[in-house]
Amino acid sequence: MKRREKETGQAIPESQHEKLGQVLDNLRRYTIHLDLPDKSDLAQISAMASVQAKPFQSELPLIGGLVAFLRDLWSRIAVKPFVAPLLDQQNDINKLLVERFSDSIRMLEEKDQLQSDRVVSMSDSAAQIRKLNETFIQLDRRIELLERKDLGQDDGDGQS
Repeated sequence: MKRREKETGQAIPESQHEKLGQVLDNLRRYTIHLDLPDKSDLAQISAMASVQAKPFQSELPLIGGLVAFLRDLWSRIAVKPFVAPLLDQQNDINKLLVERFSDSIRMLEEKDQLQSDRVVSMSDSAAQIRKLNETFIQLDRRIELLERKDLGQDDGDGQS
């Protein structure tokens, strides 16, 4: 009986196992758990996002209250009509930025988790590939042994 040609290809060489291991190690190294702001950081940022006009205070003895009253009166008449819309606009912008920042952090956390899961999955797959490769090598050796035995028996019978 003629030796049959292998149709399944060759086993993955050991050097490829090493390369696969190196790739997975690199992925683990690059899959850093991002040091993202936590909920307390977001709460601080959110609290600071609102801009408000502060009341006037005066440190002058005796007439400090009068000075503060006059400044506040002047502010209500001359400044507030112009500043209030700017404060509202700035507060709207700050609120939107905090929301977008929070959304971005949530999205980064999800992507970080997905990438971590993928690295674990790749590690599991690499282990399965190694195991299948070992099985393939063992089966290939058994086939070669059986072919040698089969060739030896055919030669012994005198048939070709």
